[in-house]
Amino acid sequence: MLSDHSKGENFNIYLLIKSAENRTTSKGSPYIRLTLADRSGEIQANKWDASADDVKNFTAGKVVYLNATQDEYQSKPQLRIQEIRLANDEEPSDPSLYQISAPVSKKDLQNQINDLLFQITNPTWNRLVRNILNKYGDRYYEYPAAKKNAPCF
Repeated sequence: MLSDHSKGENFNIYLLIKSAENRTTSKGSPYIRLTLADRSGEIQANKWDASADDVKNFTAGKVVYLNATQDEYQSKPQLRIQEIRLANDEEPSDPSLYQISAPVSKKDLQNQINDLLFQITNPTWNRLVRNILNKYGDRYYEYPAAKKNAPCF
């Protein structure tokens, strides 16, 4: 987890790319500004001298393996990347493993909501709530409930 590491420490880690911005240095060299995350938080990193393949591969929603050193830039934590590559199928490459989630499983939450629906005795209100859940239920059960955690895919 990102939270287990401190400034100056070198480590290997799998992280989710939350965002990837293609940029250019003042000297004209391409680089990618990455926001990387796991369940403990997020951190910024730069992939310097980015090739066309790097731009194509390192996009939001992908899981990467990296060897990096935790550093600081303008008093904010940042990773200095020594090696970065996409995680393969034999590695923990499912993006949902890295997203902040509720302390209750999705299935348990759905069961709790269904139990609560039976307590709504007014038929109009019951239909209204069921209609809203049918329409927005997938997003309701998937996305973290925090103002700064937006879906990245």
